[in-house]
Amino acid sequence: MGGQGDAIALRDPNDRLDAAERGETIVDVARADLLGRLSSALVHEARNPLNAMAIHLEVLADKLFDEAAGAVPPNLAKNLDAARKQVRRLDDLLRAWGEFACRQNHEDDLAACLQRVVDLAAYHLRKAGVEVALDAPPGVPLAAADRIAQVVLQLVLVAAGRAAPGGQLALSGERDDREIRIALRCNDGSEMSASPGEALAVEAARAVALSLGGEIALEEGAQWSCTIALPPVATAPRVVT
Repeated sequence: MGGQGDAIALRDPNDRLDAAERGETIVDVARADLLGRLSSALVHEARNPLNAMAIHLEVLADKLFDEAAGAVPPNLAKNLDAARKQVRRLDDLLRAWGEFACRQNHEDDLAACLQRVVDLAAYHLRKAGVEVALDAPPGVPLAAADRIAQVVLQLVLVAAGRAAPGGQLALSGERDDREIRIALRCNDGSEMSASPGEALAVEAARAVALSLGGEIALEEGAQWSCTIALPPVATAPRVVT
């Protein structure tokens, strides 16, 4: 599905890397693996104090309970609820990051997978001033969800960098008997051509999609759009050579 609008040149797999490039690639891969392993430990360590804070908030709520009124005073209850909400939010983000960093290859729901991607990319989208319109039917089973999330997340971050500030990124997913289709659409507010970082992200996303038996079609212009097509049947990721 490589569209005519593809503007990012990919390395010919037959090209030979020189010694310097090969060394840098090995360093980058090793660093990425190390960061993944360290992330799982960081998530575990960070969630422990969060759990302690949640427990102490409930202890504090018990101590503030007004027996006569039968409730915590409203002005204090508001603060407690705000603190509980932020603890849950941070815990949810850490759990989602931990699952992604640890490459958990579990069955998932398509809509839940795309929502997890949006949650992980929330900071970048907010910083870019881009809102996401997510449209994916619930109850659609998805295999290799962590790999698919990796592909979509890389492309969502590219879209966040190209989308016009104040614009909207449309992210949709569907599945039929032939394939799973995930589409991203946004107005391109960037006057610059694809940066090396964007090109690398797209190349990496293509490689992962290819390992799953799929492909990516990318088009650039007034509207930046990308379609990910994947086989509907669960298959073990294969090594692309």
